[in-house]
Amino acid sequence: MNYRLSLILSVSSYLTSLTAGAQIAFEPGYFIDNNDQKTECLIRNRDWLDNPTVFQYKLLQGDEVFEGDVTTVKEFSVNGYSKFLRVTVQLDTSNYSQHNALSNTRSPQWSKRSLFLKEVLQGSTGLYSYQTAGLLAFFYYTPKDPIIRQLVHKLYYTPEGKVGENFYYKQQLANEVACDEKQSIEARQIVYNQSSLSKYFIGCNKCFGDLITSEQIGAQTGIADRQVFTMKVTPGISYGRIQYD
Repeated sequence: MNYRLSLILSVSSYLTSLTAGAQIAFEPGYFIDNNDQKTECLIRNRDWLDNPTVFQYKLLQGDEVFEGDVTTVKEFSVNGYSKFLRVTVQLDTSNYSQHNALSNTRSPQWSKRSLFLKEVLQGSTGLYSYQTAGLLAFFYYTPKDPIIRQLVHKLYYTPEGKVGENFYYKQQLANEVACDEKQSIEARQIVYNQSSLSKYFIGCNKCFGDLITSEQIGAQTGIADRQVFTMKVTPGISYGRIQYD
């Protein structure tokens, strides 16, 4: 029995090491530096759950390992897997998921940051994601405004000590991203996760006349779909031109 158990554990350990090795393999990709020079290389694919600030690469297999970071690289990609763009954005740093980190105000608390945003969809409208410990944010641009901005979704403490939820992103989708009135109405039902937002942006891009690829359809699933915790939504929040209950 002990021998069999030892064998099982050994096999399990071996398979785990293979899996770990596969997850950090160097795979074909590229990066673009601050001088707009594109370098084809091999990038260590760490299957980033959180958006990175640095990445490792080799020019050729067996070469020395170098590092690129958010201060020296404008864009990098692992071919067919993921693409990150350095963007200077206003980030709501008050929107942390841990209850003890929530602010007491419904309004975002903006901080200017240079981040590697993960590209989810690109087209007439574009969608990006940013995820780090306790924080999940999506960003977008539109045909009328190429500046990348955050879709605002915020948890906060109400004066009664309950957890409220700011759905301002629904107004942004309806008033800034939607191609027509039908999509403006659909914005009311969009959930703040990658699959729901991707489906909405794909619909908008179709309406704008974009050719939708199978790769874009595949963007409707992703690690950013997970919800950290569930809370009671505060009803009757008003957002200017649109009222959401």
